[in-house]
Amino acid sequence: MKTRRSNILIFVLVCIVCAAVPAMADFEVNDRVECRWKNGSTWYPGVIAEKTGKQIFIHYNDGDKEHTTTNKCRKIGGHVYSGELEKGSAVSCYWKGGNKLYPGVIKEKTGTQVFIHYNDGDKEHTTIDKCVPR
Repeated sequence: MKTRRSNILIFVLVCIVCAAVPAMADFEVNDRVECRWKNGSTWYPGVIAEKTGKQIFIHYNDGDKEHTTTNKCRKIGGHVYSGELEKGSAVSCYWKGGNKLYPGVIKEKTGTQVFIHYNDGDKEHTTIDKCVPR
């Protein structure tokens, strides 16, 4: 019985450590990531805007920006398109900053702000970093 309890305790500790430490990843500019804002406990989505070694500059989806390090971030999949998207471009965008892409067209663009008309009839003001070309 004592061995079984020890094995369970080891398993639980390994699970805790694995959940707390972000996966080792090669981070690149324009990668979609989640980072712990100000080294807090909550993960927030954003995009790597600059990278020098392990130092990165994050543009968070809510508009905040922060210099941090790669060990406080984890990739959430995908790479932001860095080419030029303009009014009339066919795109797929992350609706409400979520994790699923939906097809649409850029109807207005001012700097990095865009107004998307989605193919299903929905419309949204968002930022270009949440869109990829189709």
